[in-house]
Amino acid sequence: MAYFLTSNNKKSNKYEIYRSQCNSFINCPNGVGQVKQNVGDFSSVVATDKIQVELIKSDESLVTFEGQNHENVKVVNTNGSLVLKMNTLNMLQGGNISVKVYYKSLNNVEAKKGAKVFATTNNTVAADHLKVYASEGGLVDLYTAVKTAEIKVTSGATIALYGKANKQEIISNFGGKYEGKDFKTNTTVVTVNGGGKADVYVTDSIETKTRGGGVIDVYGKPEQRVEKKMAGGTVNFK
Repeated sequence: MAYFLTSNNKKSNKYEIYRSQCNSFINCPNGVGQVKQNVGDFSSVVATDKIQVELIKSDESLVTFEGQNHENVKVVNTNGSLVLKMNTLNMLQGGNISVKVYYKSLNNVEAKKGAKVFATTNNTVAADHLKVYASEGGLVDLYTAVKTAEIKVTSGATIALYGKANKQEIISNFGGKYEGKDFKTNTTVVTVNGGGKADVYVTDSIETKTRGGGVIDVYGKPEQRVEKKMAGGTVNFK
């Protein structure tokens, strides 16, 4: 199956990718081949329904799909936010689908409902300010180099970052887990609620907040430390 791009709403710059018939440059027996298509410019990527997404820096904006059931992936670009999800009849059925997203620049990455979004060390995500969000068992695993990072993880999801930033702000809620031991920062503000977990690396100053339980492990031996606890919680300086 191949894709073509249509504009559904010019005012909101909303695009959707639909299926067309296989063509000569795509191998797609039984819906298992690889397809690709330009998707318009975007700076945000949101994945859901257990789809696996690899982020690749490029000078063009496009996506490629492969894996069983990929013909049921729905891709929407609304005002620069690229959303990858399964169609209504195949919700949460994207576990065998791999998507490569080629982007020009990014400032927001999200994984929901068991989706996985990752970038390898060869495709480090660079930005002035990067927002990263994961929920409902989603996973974000990125190599990144940014000035500031804004991180929120909740509902059994995991975010793992590697690289460096001047500053990061983290919220980990309801069983969410942030793995930032290998993400070196100068300044960190971190809040855990309701059994959240966060590992952070910071060299200069840190502010920790725990509410209703949760654990924060701090690496890097920061000199300036501010701790706030409400209804329990643990902060460990390693």
